[in-house]
Amino acid sequence: MNLRERKFLGYERADGSVGVRNVVGVIYTVDCARIVSETIAASIPNGTAVGWYSCFSTEDTHDINTLVGIAKNPNVGSSIVIGLGCQHISPADVAREIRKTGKEAEILTIQGIGGTRKTIEKGVKIATRMSAELQKLKRTENELSKLTVGMKLDGSGHSAKILRKLMSAVGNELSERGGKVLVGDNLGHPTLSERELPKLGPGIYPREKGWYLVDGLTARNVRHFGLEADGEPTDLAASGAQILLRGVETGFVGGNVVSPLIKVCGDSRIFRKMEDDIDFNADEGKEEGQLKESLLKLILDTASGRETKSERLGHKEGGIIFGGRPLLKLPAQVCE
Repeated sequence: MNLRERKFLGYERADGSVGVRNVVGVIYTVDCARIVSETIAASIPNGTAVGWYSCFSTEDTHDINTLVGIAKNPNVGSSIVIGLGCQHISPADVAREIRKTGKEAEILTIQGIGGTRKTIEKGVKIATRMSAELQKLKRTENELSKLTVGMKLDGSGHSAKILRKLMSAVGNELSERGGKVLVGDNLGHPTLSERELPKLGPGIYPREKGWYLVDGLTARNVRHFGLEADGEPTDLAASGAQILLRGVETGFVGGNVVSPLIKVCGDSRIFRKMEDDIDFNADEGKEEGQLKESLLKLILDTASGRETKSERLGHKEGGIIFGGRPLLKLPAQVCE
């Protein structure tokens, strides 16, 4: 496979980005709008619900940045932003940021419309229209410079060492062809602090050509409880990754709400046991160069529409956004 000539098939967006999926995002800004949003998203074949877990906001803007980032992901073609009517994260503020990309973003407030049933009814009509419009779009050929891959590596054992080497090689190859690679733990490279690097975007820092370090809201929250977390898939998707690549030591089965997640395993025993869920076996006796080419081909085929195993099984994890340091003093509610 000659990557210099290889392209992927995706959906062109108004801002010049390219989606590898064609999703209607139903974004809720408060937990009491979650059921309404999930019901609306489930009414169409390409709907997905993503939202904020609480009634309260964080002391910074990471909550809003994450919701906006998910909706700005090139895989999301249009969005419906749903709030209660009085909440701390304004649906209008979220929709305003989404519209800057040229995407449609409709606003619904449950109190303003008149309750759960009426909001679902109106939301389903809007979602049905958005879905039909997106399904008219055709995939076109695009250069690798339009592709961003988010990478996360689980564990630190022998198989993780195999995966670290493979994933780093794949990331280097993609970046050499103009693509971008987002990581949370640098795949073993030295950690870069906020003071050392200028910000590319909220919580995104350049490492070297084509590589970027992401320190997102979800990972920060998990670390707040004393657990290790780097490059959580939702953080990577909210930072623009159209494809997610996750190295797994055990039988992880999850997917993601907006970006297809490819699971790579470095232990043949685990792969054979979990073959219905894990996409790629890096422990099958091939040479390193062959493994790299095979994994690159899988990434580009997935970008062009091939379903991952988590997609086939209906996995859409990461839709309930949580984290951040709560405000010590609650702000006034935003009523719309």
